[in-house]
Amino acid sequence: MGLKQLEGGVSADFGKVAPVPTQLDKKSGVRYDFNDGLRIKTAEDDTVWRLNIYNAETGDLLTSDLMPSNTSMSFPFKYYIPYRFTMEASNRRLVEHTLSLRGRTVAFKMCQRTLGDPIAFFSYIPYFVQKHKCKAVVYAPKRIADIFRTSYPDIQFAQLEDECETAPYATYYLGLFFGEDAVNQYHQPYDFRLFGLHEQSKHILGLDEGLVATAPKCEIHKNKSSKKYVCISYSGSKANKAWWNPTGWDCVITYLKQQGYDVYCIDRDRVYGLFPYIIRMPYGVIDATGDLPLQERIDLIAGADMLICMASGLAWLGWLARVPVVLISGFSLPYAEFYTPYRVINPLAGCIGCWNDTRIRFNRHVFKWCPRIDAKVAEVQAKMSRVTVPEELPIYEEELESLEQQRFMCTKKISGNMVIQVIKQVLRDKKIIK
Repeated sequence: MGLKQLEGGVSADFGKVAPVPTQLDKKSGVRYDFNDGLRIKTAEDDTVWRLNIYNAETGDLLTSDLMPSNTSMSFPFKYYIPYRFTMEASNRRLVEHTLSLRGRTVAFKMCQRTLGDPIAFFSYIPYFVQKHKCKAVVYAPKRIADIFRTSYPDIQFAQLEDECETAPYATYYLGLFFGEDAVNQYHQPYDFRLFGLHEQSKHILGLDEGLVATAPKCEIHKNKSSKKYVCISYSGSKANKAWWNPTGWDCVITYLKQQGYDVYCIDRDRVYGLFPYIIRMPYGVIDATGDLPLQERIDLIAGADMLICMASGLAWLGWLARVPVVLISGFSLPYAEFYTPYRVINPLAGCIGCWNDTRIRFNRHVFKWCPRIDAKVAEVQAKMSRVTVPEELPIYEEELESLEQQRFMCTKKISGNMVIQVIKQVLRDKKIIK
């Protein structure tokens, strides 16, 4: 594999990477670090080096190439690999180094705009720190850092706009990589669609496959209520995360009230979406919506008998709060999130699991993304563009209308009764009903 020249950065989602490697071999003037994969920069002299890069654990040679003076390279694989490299010149000068994180500053950078992803990805960082005995700096959104900071005093939290003054020895980028195949391959060892969201962190950090993370620690102050209650969340970042059965929430909330529960809606918004795909806070709930601190959300969830929600960031708050999570989803398969025995999906819906279909590339910019329907809509629209007889257009318009009715069938065909049966299982497990 040939050497890839440094291009000065990783991604706007992950901040900056130092333009020059942070570690210096004083004898040779060679600089190196592991902040964008293995990076090496040679000194300004007349030396031509033979560079060999190995997997230090297996001894396998990963690449061998000549590296002239005053040049830079970045080995393309950015996730954790136990690197070792040697550099030998014709005058028998030798540089060698093996990745050793013990006592070193290691940065962990994660996506900043979402809620569930950074919680999921953080879950494996404490295991990595314990294994390698490194000094961790976690670049997480402030709202995420605020809920973990007290429980993890040995981990430094920082924001991307306020990059750590101490130049790290290594950096690992925790995210879902949607780009071209080469980008996917270089930033993640496996396709994230084949595993649970939090396991992406385990794979990028090179942790043992058998390791199963528990929910990270955070402070929990259960909400004290004189009446038993349940929390619900009806929305998600995309329309495919909503529950589109028109009577589903009404059915569930009626049942919960019959069981003597108050029902709190904890979404940020009372109304959410883009026309014509608008979703609203269900009727009959206590309005606890608003852009509130996550700690308040966790405390409210922790006092509930369960959280009923979509496959969204608030589901991961339920995971943190350690309450039963009744998770309703059709676009993702049951393994796609953290494990909950209270997962609701309808395999008979006719179309499920597009998120985990490796043949489909997620279009994050389209709110109404429903890829299998979108593909059929595109086919019909292409036919319409070629119509020469105007009388044929109504046929295609009717076909388009039919396709729109099928959009989000994965949750349209999850009935209220299906969810109620899972709620009953939660209550039986908590021994609230027989």
